Formats: sequence, C-alpha cells, structure tokens
Amino acid sequence: MFKSLSGPLFLLAGGMALPTGSSIMEIDSIAGELDPAALAPLLAKGLLGLVCPAKDGAPAQVTIMALANTPREKIWETIVDYESYPKFMTRVKKTCIQEKSGNEMLVSYELDIPGIKVKYSMRHVLMPPNVIEAVNEGEKGALAGGACRWELIPHDDGKKTLVCYGLNASLDQSGGWIIKQFLKAMPDLDVGISLVTGMVTVRDVIARAGG
Repeated sequence: MFKSLSGPLFLLAGGMALPTGSSIMEIDSIAGELDPAALAPLLAKGLLGLVCPAKDGAPAQVTIMALANTPREKIWETIVDYESYPKFMTRVKKTCIQEKSGNEMLVSYELDIPGIKVKYSMRHVLMPPNVIEAVNEGEKGALAGGACRWELIPHDDGKKTLVCYGLNASLDQSGGWIIKQFLKAMPDLDVGISLVTGMVTVRDVIARAGG
C-alpha cells in the first residue's frame, strides 16, 4: 500500500494516472474480499466499477474489475511492458524506463493531449505474480503525488484472470479555476473521471494481452 501527502486528479489521458492534489491518499487491496466465481456472470457482460466511500476525510477509492480470457502471466507481461505503452495505451506518446533496481522501476511518461504538454514519472513496485503498485515521483505542484494498484487473480483453472485496478478519486481545489467551477456544479465529478480513466486503462491492457 502506498501513502502520499498528495491526492490525485486522475484525468482521462490514455488510461494513465495523471495525479494532482493535496490530501493524504491510500490505495487499499480488495482482492481478498472478492469471489471470482460469483462475479464471473456479471463480468461476462462487461467491466464493473466499485466505489469505496471516503474514510476519515480521504478521497473515495475507485476499483475497476474485469474478467480477461487470458492467463495471469499474459496480463502481467502486458502491464510491465512499459516501453510498449505508446503502441496500445490511449494517449500515451512516449515512455522511458529511467531506473531499474530489484523489483522497482522508475518510468517516465509523455501524454499526447492536444494543446497540453504533460510529462511525469511513476515508481512501479512489482510483487509477482499478482500485485503491482505505482506512485508518482519527483513532481511538484499540480503533478505531485498519486498512486494506483493492480491485482491479478487466476480464475477457471488459470485460463482466465480477474483484473482489479484501483485508483483514488480526488479533484481538489489545486486544479485551478475550471476545476473549482466543475466541482461546485458536480461534486461527484472526481469519481466519474476516475471510473472512466480506470476503465480505459483496463480495457487497453486486456485488449493488448489478447483477452
């Protein structure tokens, strides 16, 4: 579990977590509470989004769940193939692995958003065979903080995988005048943006993995 002094603004920018904000943030595991067999009939119809209520003033957590028709190993390989993200991840223009140390990688990203130049880095911690966590690193101001978490659960004797992608829903006042106006009109906008962003991310990964 990552803890940060900055809460994230997850923009729909190629399914990548693009964080801003200034509140304490956590990404909790939910995999141990899920029954893949019970969820399978629902997941056969499409992706599911779970919104966990905010606790102690922290933002709500959004988790996207999907059932991929491919083994866990294939999903894992796709997620950690960071240098190939521009080939399949929506709006990702460039990636570069800046550092590798044990089970950690520092990856830089550049997003392809018309009129906006967005670059940032995330430190990924790999915990094979089923958990990957990432936290934004080295940024200041609007891009400081933020994290996400992948959990992969084998299903149907390993032929399928329950994919869980958790991220934090928080649009705070540091986002500028436009964000403030949106929040006044639609207080739950942060949850909606996080849900869509998470779904795009999971969709792209599973499609690339052939599931």
